[in-house]
Amino acid sequence: MKQSNINFTSLILLLMLAAIVPIILTIDYPDKAILILSDDDFDNYDFAGSGTAEDPFLIEDLKITKEPKNEYMYAIKIFNTAKHFVIQNCRIEAYHGGISLSQNANGTVKIINNYIYRCNAFNGLSVDNSDQVTIVNNSIEQSNFAISLSSSDNSIILNNTIYRNYVGVSLSYSNFVDVSKNNCNDNQWGLINSYSNNTSIISNHFFNSSIWWRVDPYYNGIGIEIVSGYYLKILNNTISENIRFGISASDLHLSTISFNNISYNHLAINYGYGIKFIDSNDNNITYNLIQENREYGIYLEHS
Repeated sequence: MKQSNINFTSLILLLMLAAIVPIILTIDYPDKAILILSDDDFDNYDFAGSGTAEDPFLIEDLKITKEPKNEYMYAIKIFNTAKHFVIQNCRIEAYHGGISLSQNANGTVKIINNYIYRCNAFNGLSVDNSDQVTIVNNSIEQSNFAISLSSSDNSIILNNTIYRNYVGVSLSYSNFVDVSKNNCNDNQWGLINSYSNNTSIISNHFFNSSIWWRVDPYYNGIGIEIVSGYYLKILNNTISENIRFGISASDLHLSTISFNNISYNHLAINYGYGIKFIDSNDNNITYNLIQENREYGIYLEHS
C-alpha cells in the first residue's frame, strides 16, 4: 500500500510538471536594454552580422518592455559608432525613451519595422549628429517626439505610422531630409521643420493635430510648422482637421507648396487657417486644394 501511495504521488507530480513546463517555456520574457557606446561594445551582444555595409549587425526581434531603465533611459542607445547596423522588428514599450542614436557614421544606420509604444518621457526615436539614416515602416505611438532628427542630414523618413504623440516628426538643423508617405494622425504637431533646408515633405497624411494631450489651443494643433527654412518642397500631402493651422510658416523662403489638400482646419474658435505665412518671401504656392478652413484659406503677413 505504501509503494502504491508513492507511485500515485509521483504520478500527480509528473502530471503537474507536464502542465506547468509548457507554460514556463511560452512565457514572453522581455529582453534587456541595449547600450552601445563604441564599436567595441557590439562584441558584448550576440548579434548576427559583422558590421560591414554588406553584412551589418542585426539588432532584431527584441521585446524590451517594462524592464529597469538603463542609465540613459532608452531601450536602445547607440553612440559613437562606425559599424553598420540595422534595428528591425523590435517591440519597445513603456520605457522613458525608445531608440536613441548619436554620432553614428554616415550611412551606417537603418531603423526598420519596429513598434514603439508609450515612451512618453523622452522620444520614440531620437537621432543626433548622424547623417544618411534610413527610418522606414515603423509604428510609434504615445511618445514625446515620435521621430526627432537633429543635425542629421540626407536622411529618409518613409512610410511610418505616427499616432498620438506630442510631435510626430521633428527636424532641427537637418538638411536634405526626405519625409514621404507617412501617416501622422492625432499628434499635437504633425511635423516641425526648424532651421532645416532642402526638406522634401511629400505624400504624407497629417490629420487631426489636436489638443488631446495638452489643452491649450493657442499652441497646439498644427499639421506642418516651419520655423526658418530655404528650398523646401511640400507636395501632394493631405493636411486636414487640424485645430489651428494646416501649414504655419515663419521665415520660409524660396520654397514650393503645391498639389496639397489642405481642408477642414477649423476646430479652434478664432483660428482655422489653411496656410499661414509670416516673414516669408519668394515662395511658390500653387495647385493646392484649400477649402472649409474657419478663418482664412491663405494668410500672409509681411510676406
